[in-house]
Amino acid sequence: MERVSINELMQIERLLLEMNVRFKFDLSLGDSLKLYRYLKDVGEVTNFFFYIQDEYAQKNKDAEKLKEYNNKLVSEKIDFNIKEIQSFIDTVSSRFDDESFNDLLSKTRFWAN
Repeated sequence: MERVSINELMQIERLLLEMNVRFKFDLSLGDSLKLYRYLKDVGEVTNFFFYIQDEYAQKNKDAEKLKEYNNKLVSEKIDFNIKEIQSFIDTVSSRFDDESFNDLLSKTRFWAN
């Protein structure tokens, strides 16, 4: 498990969603299942991030406190098995000559870490 921020998970989710649009029908069944599982796993975390903020906003209408709460959540890191997903994305992207996807991948700031 690695320590990652919600922003890093959102970047991963964006890459996975792009892969789903671009490559889903060209992937093997096994890789399609991995993509589905990774989207589900990452999506649960990102959906919870927005859900918990919405729940906080329902209880506390103060915009400044909501901003502070958001900053608190964004600054924290959580344990998540990101290396397996990164490896999958790297492997799949190397199979396809998709310049715009590779450009998007290269702009993912934390990828080389």
